[in-house]
Amino acid sequence: MKKYLLLVVLLLLVSMSVFAQGNVEILEKITSLEGTIELIQNPGGQPTVYLVQDDGTKIEILLPVGAVTQLQLRNRERIQIEGVFLGSTTQNRTQEKLFARLIVRNQERISIDDPIQLSVQERTQLRTYQEEQLQLQLRQNPSGGSSNNQMGNPDTGNSNGNTGTGGGKK
Repeated sequence: MKKYLLLVVLLLLVSMSVFAQGNVEILEKITSLEGTIELIQNPGGQPTVYLVQDDGTKIEILLPVGAVTQLQLRNRERIQIEGVFLGSTTQNRTQEKLFARLIVRNQERISIDDPIQLSVQERTQLRTYQEEQLQLQLRQNPSGGSSNNQMGNPDTGNSNGNTGTGGGKK
């Protein structure tokens, strides 16, 4: 009987962690950004990748180790990247980042293997950023309808980063 009870408790813990993981992924709305790649070589060898948009906005692209080589990214290459957009907030003025999940090059969609996941601190910052963008949208458009102003995302103008390509992690 004790073994049965222990097994039930373990199954409950596992199912709760799976459920909690599913809830975390709901927060990670996918954003699509387009621009030109800029590679900055670091002393450590792994380059830092930036996406420079047409308006000059520079967003750091977070890719797993080796992805730059695997994807054969080149300086000044025009590309579209889909991922979790982490903008700066009034509380935390940091470099805007995009945790890449998918790259579109020449109409070919390339999934990122083993993408970088957001840390607990980054998830908190994402939640704060999304709340600020929602408040900004409500202040600018109190009727609750959609606005054509660019608010949350330099490319899409969507306050929560969701471009309609998906509501969660792919």
